[in-house]
Amino acid sequence: MAGASRFSTSGALLVDLQAAAVDRLQDADVLFAQGRFASSIAMGVYSLEIYLKVLICKRLNLKALPTAFEIHDLDGLLVLCGLRAANDSASAAVRRNWTGISDSASKINDFRYLPASKWNQTLALAFLQQLRDPPDGVLPWLLAQP
Repeated sequence: MAGASRFSTSGALLVDLQAAAVDRLQDADVLFAQGRFASSIAMGVYSLEIYLKVLICKRLNLKALPTAFEIHDLDGLLVLCGLRAANDSASAAVRRNWTGISDSASKINDFRYLPASKWNQTLALAFLQQLRDPPDGVLPWLLAQP
């Protein structure tokens, strides 16, 4: 497969991505309930990332995500699924929530490598609210896009 394009090489199947996005969000809830706040935030970031990849597949009518899109850049994934302009014109609350989540996502290595004592319930709760709370949470906004 030498010379094969990363755009024509398939990665995860859409059906698996859809299930994984739900699973990672459930993981975030379980971890939060157990006081594992850094891991809860990290799973929330992963869930959003996967939801964006689901939208890329749907918008491009693909059954699997091209390996070229196996990136971990929320802003880049927002562009790839065609929603950058929609995000820019979303309500101030949605944009504020997106910024908060993007900030958390930029700290993913901190969640990996710093001890749990560096994170607390207040930070995790704020993150999960930015992610889920209707109508201005990032996920409700994202899933409502045409």
